[in-house]
Amino acid sequence: MDPEGKRLNTSLAFVGAASMFERAGFERMAETSARRAGLTRWLMRRELHGLEASGRLG
Repeated sequence: MDPEGKRLNTSLAFVGAASMFERAGFERMAETSARRAGLTRWLMRRELHGLEASGRLG
């Protein structure tokens, strides 16, 4: 969700604020059609590097 700088009701925060994910290295990929309390929900993505070389991926 993107509260657009406003305070977020704690009952809505369980999905996480987009800014929280961005601080953790995620990027906004696309707006979804889902809304909660009129706020946009975002599809977030984070690239993981080095997993192929370590044998953890495929």
